Amino acid sequence: MTGGASDQTPTNNVTKSLVSHSIRRSTRRYTPYGRTPQSRRITVTEPRSRLQRTPTSKRSGRRVEKDQQKDFKGLTLKTWRSFKLTPLYGFSTNPRDLKKIANVLSAHIEAEKRKGIFMDNTLMGKAYISIYKDLKVTDVDPEAIQIIVKGKTANGEDTIQLTAVLCGVDMQENHIKATMRENFTYYPVMLVKASVSLSNTVISWLEMQYDCKVTPLTLSSYDLAWVVSMWSGMKNENGKTKPVELLYSVPKECEGLTSINYSIDPEDCQDLWERIHDKDEVDFSSEEVQKFIRSLEAHFFRVFKVKISAMSLVRVGTPLCMVGTDGRLKIFLSDKIHVLLRHLTELAMGHTFSNILGVM
Repeated sequence: MTGGASDQTPTNNVTKSLVSHSIRRSTRRYTPYGRTPQSRRITVTEPRSRLQRTPTSKRSGRRVEKDQQKDFKGLTLKTWRSFKLTPLYGFSTNPRDLKKIANVLSAHIEAEKRKGIFMDNTLMGKAYISIYKDLKVTDVDPEAIQIIVKGKTANGEDTIQLTAVLCGVDMQENHIKATMRENFTYYPVMLVKASVSLSNTVISWLEMQYDCKVTPLTLSSYDLAWVVSMWSGMKNENGKTKPVELLYSVPKECEGLTSINYSIDPEDCQDLWERIHDKDEVDFSSEEVQKFIRSLEAHFFRVFKVKISAMSLVRVGTPLCMVGTDGRLKIFLSDKIHVLLRHLTELAMGHTFSNILGVM
């Protein structure tokens, strides 16, 4: 345990299109893993598991073969902040246009620097925008974009002050009408690593320049329970795995203790999951996920006599990633990047629809 815009704007028009499409598709409550609220289709046996499979498009047959996959180590072992975006109006992925866009962003950062927005004005540098290859899986996925802001330290050494990746991975369908896709580009997810002030500067520039809305991608305790259920037994290419960690926030009434960190052997988690879930079944349900988490919490109570089930699950750690309800994310396995980003894409798209419907 440890203590621890006006109704006539282009965005509104496409938003209305998204809402109407969402209503036509389903009136069911969104869940992060399914086309149904009760279960999600997976294949459990190797190597056909959805969680392990090579990303494939059912529409185009497009496949990212293992020997062609990009080395995604630049995305691993870094703490990212996750965001969800509405469609960008007037954004172009043409390399020549990207260079122009980067120059505009550099000028915006320089203008903010002159306003005294940043505490250390000596570090601000130039923006570079490029296509991040090999994240695109299906034909409806947008070409992923990477934004980098470089500069020099006081000693004259080169440094990267911001890295951001905009993507939508393994999207089953693009919710922007075909007639509107020349004007709109939809990136459901953006990962950012930078200081808060520089992150906010780039986000405000995106919103102003492309008439979009960028908001934090937060996860519920229920979302985190699914993450643990899916990835607690995942191993790296060397056959090794990491302990499963559950972090619970302690109510303020409990003085002297702010959090409880529950660490579990991944083999024990795997054994428990196999007792709950029939390995011959290709679906697993929300009931199974709840039973899995409640069993782990019950074991903690038997050992420590503390009811963590009455507390809030705020962060989980699995062999694949560590993620919290605040959307902070750390990725451990580079060869499972598509698996994780597919999940974040589904979450971001579902949350966007829920928020739109909630304000109508």
